[in-house]
Amino acid sequence: MRSPETQEAAQLLTAAINAYNESIQANPTAGRRFALGRAYISLARANDAEREIRAGQALAPTGVETAMALVSLAQLKRTQGAASQDVLRYLQDAQTAAADSTAVNAALGAAYFDMGDTVRAEDALRRAVSSSSTDDGGPNSSAARSQSFYFLSVISARTASTTSDWTRVIDYAEDAGDGEFRFRVQECIAHIARGGESVRDWRVNRRINTPGKDACDSDLDASPESQLLRGMYFMREAQSFNRISDNNAVMRATPQRDAYRAAIEQATNAFNQGLRGAQRLPENTMVSWPRHGAGNLARMLEYGASVLAYECAGAPPRTDLGSLRAEASPFFGENFRDCRVP
Repeated sequence: MRSPETQEAAQLLTAAINAYNESIQANPTAGRRFALGRAYISLARANDAEREIRAGQALAPTGVETAMALVSLAQLKRTQGAASQDVLRYLQDAQTAAADSTAVNAALGAAYFDMGDTVRAEDALRRAVSSSSTDDGGPNSSAARSQSFYFLSVISARTASTTSDWTRVIDYAEDAGDGEFRFRVQECIAHIARGGESVRDWRVNRRINTPGKDACDSDLDASPESQLLRGMYFMREAQSFNRISDNNAVMRATPQRDAYRAAIEQATNAFNQGLRGAQRLPENTMVSWPRHGAGNLARMLEYGASVLAYECAGAPPRTDLGSLRAEASPFFGENFRDCRVP
């Protein structure tokens, strides 16, 4: 049953459709056809929307307004389960109408990405971020550009292996901004993967606010998924300091030791707080990150906390780490097997 607000919105859209139809009968301009098509899109009436948008396209084959109408139609078709090739066809028509459009190239890049064609995706996304188009009357070009930088970061991360590779991944993620949670997740993951200056200023033996700390601590919320990332970051930071034996009296009070202990404590707190939050979620709650795949959120948090409690602090393990390692390895990677310096 529709809510009163939904019913009212549907009534207003129906009234708008009637008004547009009357105006089209008097003067069937492309703009009026597109306006009617967008009204149908708001009601998820894909066939009616396509009829009107194609009629408008016949009157105005090129231009931003034509392109934006086709992008909106493609997005509706996608949500309704249309085949990827069918969605792509609308976006290719949109590109023909406005080849320099930021929003069109961003949507086209995202479609190619979803299809697994990263070469064409990267080409379209680069056009999106280099375009000066403002896409008047269509999706916000700033949001489209941010999304494009995000996908460029994800694509670059798939083949990243060196510090310079990960620096490029981070640069793209930073350019995406923090408008969406997934953007912030991507930037944090890239900093964790790069390590080095992302987690520690190697010129000093003390803790400072690094770019990685800003991305993985300050910019994230208190959700269990954020706590998983936060714990991974502080665990990575701990690995950047030489692990010093408790029996070494000379080094017992050094800044390195204090920094190591502080990072371990913050990582432990993050994983444990995340675990408490995850216990309030459905047991099968999953977390999915680009390049990492999908994993059970509670199990990932449990692994992080167990490594810290057992292998870093010497306390008895809460669970069998062997069974957790295989499951957690896509998320934590080889650098997180234990507390030794990577």
